[in-house]
Amino acid sequence: MREFKIAGINYGHCQITYVTTNDSGEKIYYCLQNDAGDQIRFLHCTQDGEPQNVCSIVNKIKMETPAGDSKLEKLCRRYIAENDLIE
Repeated sequence: MREFKIAGINYGHCQITYVTTNDSGEKIYYCLQNDAGDQIRFLHCTQDGEPQNVCSIVNKIKMETPAGDSKLEKLCRRYIAENDLIE
């Protein structure tokens, strides 16, 4: 099971960036981003953390849960729980 750890939170872009490693040991970046209203999208990112495209979760993963009280962190916690991605 692949684990995703928080690499950074950008409140201005409503985005929590995660890092994991692929089978070759390379760092791969993804993010949870507040799209519109209360919707969260799961996106693949560049090595600089820039969102590229929406992804589907096809394999079992575990995501670190953000601990803060901002709207973004609350929405991401809900997304993680609803998709059974809790570490």
